[in-house]
Amino acid sequence: MSLIHSLKEVEEFTDRLFPEDLGRGEVIIFQLIARRKYWDALKRPQLSLAKKIAHSRRNFLIKLLSVAESSYYTEELKRIPKEALALYIVPFKRNLITAVKSTVNDLVDSLSELIDAKNLSLKEEAFGRIHKANQFLFSNLSKQSSYPCFLVDIDKKDYSLFKEVISLFSEEFIVLSLETRGGYHILIKKDETTYRTINSKLKGLKEVEVKNKDYSIPIAGTLQGGFPVRIINR
Repeated sequence: MSLIHSLKEVEEFTDRLFPEDLGRGEVIIFQLIARRKYWDALKRPQLSLAKKIAHSRRNFLIKLLSVAESSYYTEELKRIPKEALALYIVPFKRNLITAVKSTVNDLVDSLSELIDAKNLSLKEEAFGRIHKANQFLFSNLSKQSSYPCFLVDIDKKDYSLFKEVISLFSEEFIVLSLETRGGYHILIKKDETTYRTINSKLKGLKEVEVKNKDYSIPIAGTLQGGFPVRIINR
């Protein structure tokens, strides 16, 4: 099973988002998710199957290929079909050093709660958080405030709507545009000009959502619920 439909497009996607290699402490984070909306045999709305941290562009491609070429199973030992899976990335560099410091603080807080817990239930709850230290780290990487772009999420397969939206922005502000399983994603550089355009032109459009931070996007060149995610060149 492979979730890669075009390695060339994955490489172009990587070059667009990370034109220069990562510096000291900088990382790329991505994850593989199974979603019930793609495969109704899942008991939960979504299931996180793999979370990865890459320390360079080459390391990202190696880890992505490893995840994309593997097989995955439910707790009932049912093989999860590739039509249920999608790979998502936070499309900007993250700072591992800052995230580790925040994670240490989270673990110290949980350890203090474990020591001070008055009953078994509270102790088990605190111990459970400590046991999931990797989730703390991934969450702290995701929540970092450095999101230099707006994400314009068009939740409809309407190419004319996509063209209407993207035509509002000058080429210099468009970082990347994707066709996804459910519509289109456009990454727009944050700027006073783009902020004004979004506020005056996009607010109120039913099928268009603009996200300022805390988002991820599907990886071009991979399958999202069986759909080949691709870069759209203007």
